[in-house]
Amino acid sequence: MRNRQAFLKIALFVLLVLVIKIAIALQFSGPQVIPDESCVILKAKALISMGELLSCNNLFGRLTGNPFPLYSIVIAPLYIFLKGLSFYYAILILNAFLVTSLIFPLKKILENTFENKKNILIIIFIVLFAPQILIFGNLGMTETLFTVLNIWGLYFYINSFYVNKTRNKIISIIFAILAAFTRPFGFVVLMAIAVNEFVINKRKKLFGLIAIMLVIFISLSINSFLPSIFPTLLTKIESLNTAEHLIYLVKAFVNQTMSMVWATYLVPLVLFIYQIFTSKNEGFKKIRFYLIFLNLSIFLLSFQHLYGYFIEGLPASISTRYINLPITFTILFGLHCLNEKEKFKLNVKSLLIISVFVLLMIFTPKVDFSNGITLIFSNYLFTSKIIGYFLIIATILVAGLVLNKKRAVLISLTMLFFTQSALTTYGLYVDSAMGNKKLMLPY
Repeated sequence: MRNRQAFLKIALFVLLVLVIKIAIALQFSGPQVIPDESCVILKAKALISMGELLSCNNLFGRLTGNPFPLYSIVIAPLYIFLKGLSFYYAILILNAFLVTSLIFPLKKILENTFENKKNILIIIFIVLFAPQILIFGNLGMTETLFTVLNIWGLYFYINSFYVNKTRNKIISIIFAILAAFTRPFGFVVLMAIAVNEFVINKRKKLFGLIAIMLVIFISLSINSFLPSIFPTLLTKIESLNTAEHLIYLVKAFVNQTMSMVWATYLVPLVLFIYQIFTSKNEGFKKIRFYLIFLNLSIFLLSFQHLYGYFIEGLPASISTRYINLPITFTILFGLHCLNEKEKFKLNVKSLLIISVFVLLMIFTPKVDFSNGITLIFSNYLFTSKIIGYFLIIATILVAGLVLNKKRAVLISLTMLFFTQSALTTYGLYVDSAMGNKKLMLPY
C-alpha cells in the first residue's frame, strides 16, 4: 500500500511538471535567440533535407557562431513529420519531456548524497522551474540537452559506487562523451570523472593518471572536427600583453562571479561551498572532486569567453548562460543543504554573508542586465514596480538568516527564483508575440 502511494505521488508530480512545461512552451511562436537558436534548428532541417550537417556560416552566408551538433541531430527526425511552427513546438515539447525526465535522477542523487530525505520533490520542483532550466527549455538551444546529459550522467556515476559498478561507470562516461558533442565546454565532464577517479581511488593512481591523459586525447580529437575552443583560447592568452587587456580579464572574472552570486541569490552558493568542504555523507564525498573540478573548469572557461566580448568591444555585463550547469548544481545541493541543516549559527561568517547580500541589494539598480547574452535576468526585475517587491523578499531572506528561520529562507529563495523565471519568460513571450521579423523558422 505504501509503495503504491509513493508511486502515485511520483506519477502525479511528473505529470504536473510536464503539463506546466508544455503549457508554457506553447505560448511561444518562434526562435528568440538570433543567430544561435535559428542555427541549431536550421542545422536539423539541413540534415534531413540535404543529408549533411552544414555550418552556421554556410546556413547564414556570413561569419557567425557554430553550435555543437548533437542537439540538432536529436531534433532532426521531428522535421520528417512536422514543418514550420509545428516543428518548433515539437522541439519545445521534446525539451519538456527531457527536463521532466530529470525528476528521477535528481531524486536519486539527493537521496544518495544527503541524510535528510524530506522535501526532496519540493527542491526538485524549484530546480526544474529555476531560470537556468525553465528559460532554456523554452528555446531550441543546446543548453537543455547539455544539462539533461550531465544530470543523468551524474546519476549513473554515483550509482557506479554502489551497484553494477563497471556498467554504470561506462554509461556515465558515454553521457559525458555525448555532452562533449553538445556544448564547447562539454569535454570538462570527462575530465571531471577522470580527476575524481584519480583522487578517490588511492590504490589506482596510475589508472586515474592514464584516464586523465586519455580524456585529454579524446577531447583534442573531438575538437579537431568540431567547432574548437582551443585556438580561441590561445589567441586570448596571447592578447594578455597590455594593461588594458589585463583589466578586461579581471573585469570578466568579477562579472562572472557576480553572475554566479545573482543567479543563486548567494545563499545556496555559500551553502554549496560549505557542503563541499564539510559533508560527512559518504555518497557526497565520492563525488566531491567531480563537482569541484566540473564547476571550477566551466567557470574559468566561461569568464575567458566573457573576456573575449570585452576584447571585441562588445557590451557584456553579467552572463549566466555559460555557467548554467554549475548554477543548477549549486541551487540543487545548496537548497538541500539548507533543508538538512537544523539551524543557522549566527557568527562572523554569516554576518559577512548578510553584509555582502545587503551591499548587492543596494547596488543592484546600477547593474546593467540589458545584454541579450544574459537571458536569465530580465529588465522587468528592476522596474519601479518590481524593485519594491524584490527588496521585500530580500529583506525576508536576510531576516530569516539573522533569526535562524530556515523556512523563511527557503520560501524567500523560492519566490526569488520563481519571480525571475516568470519575468524572463514573460519578456521572451512579449518578444515572440510581437512577431520579431528576424526569426528564421525552417519552413
